[in-house]
Amino acid sequence: MKKLILILLSLYASLSSSDAQKISFTDPTNEWYVSTRTEAPGQPNRFPVTNEKFHYQGDTTINNLVYNKLQNIWKYVAALVRYDSADNKVYVYNSSGDYVLYDYNLNIGDTFYSPNAYYNTGIYYTVTTKDSMLVNNVLHARWILKVTDTAFVDVHGESYVVVEGLGCLNAPLDPLFGDRSLVYYYELNRWITCFKNNGSYPSPYSSCSDSLVKILLDVEAPASIQNTLVVYPQPATRHAIIKFAATVKTGTIYLFNQVGQTIHTETIHDKSEVKVNAPALPGLYYYRITDNTTGKAWQGKLLFE
Repeated sequence: MKKLILILLSLYASLSSSDAQKISFTDPTNEWYVSTRTEAPGQPNRFPVTNEKFHYQGDTTINNLVYNKLQNIWKYVAALVRYDSADNKVYVYNSSGDYVLYDYNLNIGDTFYSPNAYYNTGIYYTVTTKDSMLVNNVLHARWILKVTDTAFVDVHGESYVVVEGLGCLNAPLDPLFGDRSLVYYYELNRWITCFKNNGSYPSPYSSCSDSLVKILLDVEAPASIQNTLVVYPQPATRHAIIKFAATVKTGTIYLFNQVGQTIHTETIHDKSEVKVNAPALPGLYYYRITDNTTGKAWQGKLLFE
């Protein structure tokens, strides 16, 4: 009887492990929701956060190789990518040929060369850590890549975390395309807010939800509109001020927690700014403001400490 139980348990474990699969970076169901925080000149300094979605939309064949079209929310093809199982690497294509986006063979001490990072070429990264993390209860390899040349740190960030299948936790095309562009766009940092695979949000993004993503990502509000707000102080203690570029005749401000629950709603009448009082619990919150007269909408983050 004990042998039968052991055989059944062994069979169950085998079936479970075969059903549990690693997420592939080129899975056509993948969606990345990326937030970018910028510093806009002015008094007081503005720190707007814009949000963007990356997803796959079809594929194309080049030189008998199939590439997935990675698009952003404005239907712009950000990159053509493919995974080569033979050498366990993810490639991105441009007119000059293939570049290695992710190399899953890297070990501690290995260097990774980025020939196509924005505004600088020939950037090297060194693998300082290699371990693994659970994504939907399946182990995925994880690497920490550190910029070798410290002269590029101010532009590209000091280090990156890359997770097998998910890609860089800054954005799906980093570090090949650079973490940020401080010189040209005042980008301070960029990070994946939510990641979706096969219709659900796997751990460690299980706290995400469609309602939260809807708050973060309004396809009708382009980044140029979002950046017209002044938000200060950040982080805030007692309250934060959100200042508009023009008076809002009538509108509404919503405040959401990190799981997309509405914790405060307030009507706006003839105001050029609103004061948002600190919630009972400190932390990161999201706001959304609608202008009923113009139909415009803004969204962003508020940090209370």
